[in-house]
Amino acid sequence: MDLYLCEDILKAENQDDLLVKTQRVVEYIGYETFVYYFSKGVKAKTKVKVEPDIFFFGTMPERWYQQYANQKYEAIDPAFLHCAKSSVPIVWTHKLFTAPKIIDMHHESVELGVSGGATFSIPRNGRAGVGVFSLARAQDTDKAAPFARKTLGDGMFLVAQVDTAMQRIASSTSSKSLPTIKLTPREYDCLLYAAHGNSYADIAAIICRSHDNVVFHLGNAKEKLGAANITEAVAIAMSRGLIVP
Repeated sequence: MDLYLCEDILKAENQDDLLVKTQRVVEYIGYETFVYYFSKGVKAKTKVKVEPDIFFFGTMPERWYQQYANQKYEAIDPAFLHCAKSSVPIVWTHKLFTAPKIIDMHHESVELGVSGGATFSIPRNGRAGVGVFSLARAQDTDKAAPFARKTLGDGMFLVAQVDTAMQRIASSTSSKSLPTIKLTPREYDCLLYAAHGNSYADIAAIICRSHDNVVFHLGNAKEKLGAANITEAVAIAMSRGLIVP
């Protein structure tokens, strides 16, 4: 993952700008389209006007958005239902779409070029509703699955960047008006190395500290930033200029 491309996402000025910058990263990773989908709780201007409680943002074909909303596929979509309950992303496979109605839903998606990919949970961070983020390719579902598994890490990092930018844009709150957060030098170092994809063990070796020490500092940083996990903590820190990879 190119950190500078992700940093560009965090600097998006509005939803149109965010759309272009996110699509650029989506294609860089190796996917073709994406969708950021929040149901019942997101207060933001929608790109596709469907139902007032549903927010779609992305580059999926417009017919896909309309079909998904009109047919209320969120009630049966196994990827959506999984991510509504779990923070673990799910890779699409044919085994996932076996029930009659789900088969029809999948066939419609395939016809629109949305065949293979993966779906990720969007952190709620106190918001009402359920949000998911999907990356898609036109490649056959099962043939695309190995690629999707290899890029789950990139996808999770991208979700954190896009959601952080979306919340800032939707609330029209600039980073300058947010409460001041002060990271200790060690918290800064740990977050910075985490941003470059280093594991806890890698960071411990780099800064010559124990694994538990790294866990402690990253845990403190995550709490200060109000993040659900380290990936989101890195995204928030980058968006607020607290770390510059």
